Amino acid sequence: MAERMTGDIFRRRLKELFGERNRLYSYLARIAAHDVVYFRDDFTGPVIDANKWTVGNGAGASAVSPAITVGAQGGQIRLTTGTAGDNTASSVLAGGRHLTGDTNAFIVARLKINTAVTSIKVEVGLRDSILTTAGNGKVVNVQATPSFVSTDGVAWSYDTSQASTGWRGLGVANTTAATTDTGYDGVPVADTFEYLMVELRDGAAFFSRYDADGVRTYFGGAGRGLPMLLAVTATVLLSPHIYVEARSGTSRNVDVDMVAFGAARSATP
Repeated sequence: MAERMTGDIFRRRLKELFGERNRLYSYLARIAAHDVVYFRDDFTGPVIDANKWTVGNGAGASAVSPAITVGAQGGQIRLTTGTAGDNTASSVLAGGRHLTGDTNAFIVARLKINTAVTSIKVEVGLRDSILTTAGNGKVVNVQATPSFVSTDGVAWSYDTSQASTGWRGLGVANTTAATTDTGYDGVPVADTFEYLMVELRDGAAFFSRYDADGVRTYFGGAGRGLPMLLAVTATVLLSPHIYVEARSGTSRNVDVDMVAFGAARSATP
């Protein structure tokens, strides 16, 4: 008799089998359970899948929407800002608005800033819009004493025009700014991949950073695994996004090797 290939692979059953703190439970519950939404893109096709992503740019001089980098090992896309030197010098990758905080949405991306890490703004996160036009493709408007484009959104943000020197976690819930996560504040290294992850648990956010080999170097709240409280409104639909903007007249490139995102199908297992 042929072996049964499916079964009760749901979060509740996996939790009963392995226990919530078991690493195998955490892995299987995220990518294998029937009651979980999960999507990963390694960008191995000839073009970006327009059925999965919206791409755009700020329409400034030489700005280019994200596109597949032909011949890149393992598949990559490149976001190119152009030379306008403001929010018209931008490039945006955005998914659909299908994720919420109360279903523990997350995004993780492997990326590198090409050539130089100066005069640039980069975001990886979740936001309440899929707009890609100038000034609308990001969560954060001003990072210091933060102001926001999004009504609800959360992101790792690196912005060389601000007082901070490295990656910081920022969030906004119904126009109210959360307390910025400054615990990592690490400066990216040019031409070096790193992983950036944002995880929501209801309205709270956890920020993680991993090096190119997948070694975690930071996990929330000064590295102590503490959440950003009131990061987003838990029930607002959010889109995964990556955003890059040039802060001067020099065009900047960000190479993205992988993006994964997902959430539970319901708020309870």
